[in-house]
Amino acid sequence: MGVGFNPIVLPGNPIPKQRPRLSRYGKAYDPQCKEKKDTQLQLYNQWQCGVLKCAIGIDFKFVFHPPKSWSKKRKAACCEYSHTIPCDVDNLVKFYMDCMNGIVFHDDRQVIDITATKTYAMGDGNTKICLRVFDDE
Repeated sequence: MGVGFNPIVLPGNPIPKQRPRLSRYGKAYDPQCKEKKDTQLQLYNQWQCGVLKCAIGIDFKFVFHPPKSWSKKRKAACCEYSHTIPCDVDNLVKFYMDCMNGIVFHDDRQVIDITATKTYAMGDGNTKICLRVFDDE
């Protein structure tokens, strides 16, 4: 088991990773450049431990605001429902791993354990990231 840090909580609905786009001239570009920079700035402001260079584990909890189309009764019981509508959990993890690269850890190959959950909750959505450092044994 690893040593834990204070969790990082990023406000706003979680953002899934999108594919790179191609311009009409054949150049590839990242359509999420602005969102990545905003998320990296939030990570940089909350992470005070410097860049980790050891084996780490990451627990992601992606919390979504319930859809507006849901009734008040269903929204009140939103914790009972799993988030199964589009935005794959692997794309969510991929976006935040890319943003943490160089800020929280040196390279994503250091990550040896990942868990991720998607849930609904009343209030605004957020992303909670808990990190664990593993001893070299």
